[in-house]
Amino acid sequence: MTGIDWSVDAKIGKRKRCYIQARDFFFAAKRCGKTEECKESGMPQRLSVPEYVNIAFSCELYIKTLLYKGEERIKEHTLIKLFDRIDVNLRNKLSDDLKMPIEEIRRLLHEHSQLFSEMRYRFESLQYGESFSIPLQFLYSLAISLDRLAQETIGVLPYPLANADFACFPEILVEL
Repeated sequence: MTGIDWSVDAKIGKRKRCYIQARDFFFAAKRCGKTEECKESGMPQRLSVPEYVNIAFSCELYIKTLLYKGEERIKEHTLIKLFDRIDVNLRNKLSDDLKMPIEEIRRLLHEHSQLFSEMRYRFESLQYGESFSIPLQFLYSLAISLDRLAQETIGVLPYPLANADFACFPEILVEL
């Protein structure tokens, strides 16, 4: 938890509130991705499914941060559809930051556009026990690049998301 004072947060606008939650889900994904000993079983445990859900949701919220202009509601959840709504200049910046052509970004987002739903309800799938491939490195890189774009777009002080120490959360967003 970032220690956000929600009474202050309610006054900062939907974009910044969305950004805060995107960042929170990013950190949750990172925590889930760490292998730790399970206290109950004494066995190593990595929370893979929660990691995938959290990183996918983080990307969705970062993209929505770029899309919000006011207090409107964005009902779309499909990553590729959201990505295609981003201003072309921001998509080009993202492409440059990722060092990846926009069409490759689109391809990966299209392939994993429903990752949040698919992983969240994986237990319902007949393929539950089968292996699957998720481009985690791409999703983490995407989230980090989207975070930088969001910081620049909404005007918050940057902090090093990629190497962030979980004990060092900023308490609230600071206006530039």
